[in-house]
Amino acid sequence: MLLITLAAATALSLLFPVFGIVACLIAVHGVALAVGWALAPRVELIGHWVRRAVVGREVVLHYRVRNVGRVPVYDADLVFEACPGAVGPVVSSGPVRRIAPGQTAEYTLTFTPQRRGSYTLSGPVCASTFPFNLYRQHRGDGERRSLLVVPDLVDLGRLDIPIRRRYHRGGQLLAGRIGESPEYVGNRPFRPGDPPRRIDSRAWARLSAPVVKEYQEEYFGHAALVLDTFGPTQTPAQAAAWETAVSVTASIAHELDRGDMLINVLAAGNDLYDLLLGRHITQFEKILEVLACVEPCRDAPFEGLLPRLADQLPNTSTVFLVLLAWDEPRRALARRIAEASCRCAVFLVGEPSSDEPDRASGVDVFRLVRPRPTPARGGAA
Repeated sequence: MLLITLAAATALSLLFPVFGIVACLIAVHGVALAVGWALAPRVELIGHWVRRAVVGREVVLHYRVRNVGRVPVYDADLVFEACPGAVGPVVSSGPVRRIAPGQTAEYTLTFTPQRRGSYTLSGPVCASTFPFNLYRQHRGDGERRSLLVVPDLVDLGRLDIPIRRRYHRGGQLLAGRIGESPEYVGNRPFRPGDPPRRIDSRAWARLSAPVVKEYQEEYFGHAALVLDTFGPTQTPAQAAAWETAVSVTASIAHELDRGDMLINVLAAGNDLYDLLLGRHITQFEKILEVLACVEPCRDAPFEGLLPRLADQLPNTSTVFLVLLAWDEPRRALARRIAEASCRCAVFLVGEPSSDEPDRASGVDVFRLVRPRPTPARGGAA
């Protein structure tokens, strides 16, 4: 019995220090939670959020945090509650030691998107780690914000665009938007149905009969963009070629939007988008929204696209093909474009090879584009 009593006393003496340490740790965490909750920041955030970013380019946000509470805010920092990994870590300029009631602190947030896509972020929120830097406390949830990450543009140099103009109904109105004037070709007798604004009053007074002014119809270059989405992206080289093709498509659209051509159609894989882009009619951002979320597909190439694209060719001047390879299905597409009396410009993304497009295959302009060395794979969240 004595031995049992001595053994129990020894065990208890060893447990008492461990129990004390555990009790102290629990007390510290309890105090951190209670004090942190009681002193959670009551602040007002003032800043400007960007809705669009370019993949691979740093985004800098500036925010001002004003303490609207009655007690100071200690160790306050701006954080995002939920941030997709493809957007990248959001780095803050650092916590502010103390923000007195009524005072304002300034923060800078930076991040670099790594993938194209449409994302939803929650934040930012002003959180405090006071005391002990064990827990991050804040009041309320961060406002959910959308972010569209678009592809970066590629410097294609000077584009030798083969233009074959087509008649465009309402072309006079479109030309007038950029300062051009329809060409006056003469007068003719008035016919029922002619708009009164075209009546030439001076000629009417001279001839004693109503006459109207006659103008030459306007003809514009109409373009179609075709992005080749039929290709594997398992290896880094294939992924780099795919992302470069998306950037090349965006760059071509940007150049056409700045020029005199109208973009009617954007084809991405088996998806066909009817557009009217160019001459400041619509904004360039519309086509970037499509390219930001486009993904490669595994279907048979061009089987579903070619019949639908053929309906648009009679009204198209030039078709721009951004291809990942040059094989028989893609040759057939180029021949079908040439048969419809359309110009064909091919941008082949890849390494040089002996089998490249030429005029015999219906290609008017050919450009080889090397893939970028650092790929950024597409994705949406």
